[in-house]
Amino acid sequence: MTTSLLDVEDLNVSFHMRHRSLHAVRGITFTLHEGQTIGIVGESGCGKSAAAKALVQLHPRHNTTIQGKVLYKGQNLLELSDRQMQRVRGKEISMIFQDPMSSLNPTMKIGTQITEGIKRHHPELSSQAIRQQAIDMLSKVGIPSPELRFDAYPHTLSGGMRQRVMIALALVCQPHLLIADEPTTALDVTIQAQILDLLKKIKQDGNMSIILITHDLSVVAHFCDRVLVMYAGKIVEDAPVHQLFSQPQHPYTKRLLLAIPRLDQAKNQSLHPIEGMPPNLSLPLKGCGFCTRCEDAMHICAEQGPELIHVGPHHRAACFKHDKRARP
Repeated sequence: MTTSLLDVEDLNVSFHMRHRSLHAVRGITFTLHEGQTIGIVGESGCGKSAAAKALVQLHPRHNTTIQGKVLYKGQNLLELSDRQMQRVRGKEISMIFQDPMSSLNPTMKIGTQITEGIKRHHPELSSQAIRQQAIDMLSKVGIPSPELRFDAYPHTLSGGMRQRVMIALALVCQPHLLIADEPTTALDVTIQAQILDLLKKIKQDGNMSIILITHDLSVVAHFCDRVLVMYAGKIVEDAPVHQLFSQPQHPYTKRLLLAIPRLDQAKNQSLHPIEGMPPNLSLPLKGCGFCTRCEDAMHICAEQGPELIHVGPHHRAACFKHDKRARP
């Protein structure tokens, strides 16, 4: 039986501004097993990145409230202090951000930025061993002439190379869990495929677990074992990747799939965009957040929020049409 690595229970994230609060993540619950890759998808503003950063406490404490449990190997990370979390980040859990140019320090050489993490988590290593470990990782992620790139600055590298540096920085201490927040968004399709193949190979070599945050369902189909679909701060569908594409059960997931161009689609067949806007997450959310955009909405959808219920083996959806009381 597969061992659970991460258990997220009723996670809520709120950001406090001067005159209002924004409830970005609203009670999400999921489990990540060892060696598994979970994709979290949804349109911009649905809470994907807010949830990911909350897992490792990267939100500023002065204006953020995080509630729930994030159990990593049985330990609740939300109970740890900043100093304790510094021992977890990088060594146990690492994160790749979507924009390497703003994530890398432009005033520091590539090698200096990579070796920082090794020095923090492995102070017993010599300077030569640390340098060699960093160069070996640069080589492993496919950077040519890693000895020369070690002394280069980020602005001298292409976008694809900078993203590879970000991957090397995240993986150099061999974490058990990698959180990749839209790691291929700013890259062209060819480089995107190379980065995903690289991550897949590294995962297989080290039996690492991955949480992939993206809005691109084609990336999910290529890379993930399981998919969480988020909308308005909540998980509305949770399914194995093949079931999500072959038998989507939530109206939002179905509309997302209809909005994707397909190679087997007729040239004169138009796409189906999702009309309307997501709800304002700074206001209380009454009922289902998708009901104003849903063609199948019922009266109860505007009054009560549906719970995630099982609609098949290992497949859950939050929609009242799957409630026994709504069936004919």
